[in-house]
Amino acid sequence: MQSSPAQQIPLHYQRVAFVHRLGKAQVMYASRNNLSLSRLFGFLALLIGCLIIVLYLFTYTLFLSLWPLWQASLIPLIGLAWLGVGAWITLTSARSRKLCVVVCSGGLICIRGKMHIMRWDQIMALWKDITTDSKGRVSHSYTLHLTDGVTWTFTGDLVNVEELGAIIEDEVINHLLPRVRTAYRAGIPIQFGAITLNVYGISMQGGGQRILPWNYVQRLHLDDASLSIYKVGGFWAWATLPISQIPNVGVLKRLADEGVKGL
Repeated sequence: MQSSPAQQIPLHYQRVAFVHRLGKAQVMYASRNNLSLSRLFGFLALLIGCLIIVLYLFTYTLFLSLWPLWQASLIPLIGLAWLGVGAWITLTSARSRKLCVVVCSGGLICIRGKMHIMRWDQIMALWKDITTDSKGRVSHSYTLHLTDGVTWTFTGDLVNVEELGAIIEDEVINHLLPRVRTAYRAGIPIQFGAITLNVYGISMQGGGQRILPWNYVQRLHLDDASLSIYKVGGFWAWATLPISQIPNVGVLKRLADEGVKGL
């Protein structure tokens, strides 16, 4: 199942968006259909285990009674092992629930067994983790920390999760940046993990505090893997951190760009 545009979102979810004043339901993202495959593997493992035990019972007096006892006893043990694997897969897939996320103009509707409403202004922090394995496969993970203490994580189990993550990050920037900017201009230090911004510059924690005044900051470079801060006249980055260690990295980048420009 791919992400569904507004006209394909079930009417029930559109009504929920209306009742909770979330605005228009725009697009829906759903988990990949892995549960059916898991249940199939579980059923096949149970079937193989049953067949092995049934064959053992029917053939023991004819053939297996002539085998050494330790060899004959291995066959039902193998059957029980298949049954155990099949039962574990079946129970695990039965307890797993498919996740659906409906994006609305005013927030998210998250469905995993129960329905949860998440407004954009309830998101306190967004953590991104984008990694590439040795085969060049990219995985995306987005973790949301809400004001009520609840945490949600969206991973590659959702089809087009990177598209959902980009939407969420845009909304987080739109809602958090004005508040953060106001606090920053009032002289309040704004912390993003190990990085702190204030009206004087950028400071880094870890291995001793380092401070770089704004007039020495040349630029910040942000990509899918890391954030790098470059000092005026320096060839190498003054500091580099993985984006997985920086909450609200998009807000940080926008605020720091304004600091470099003296806004």
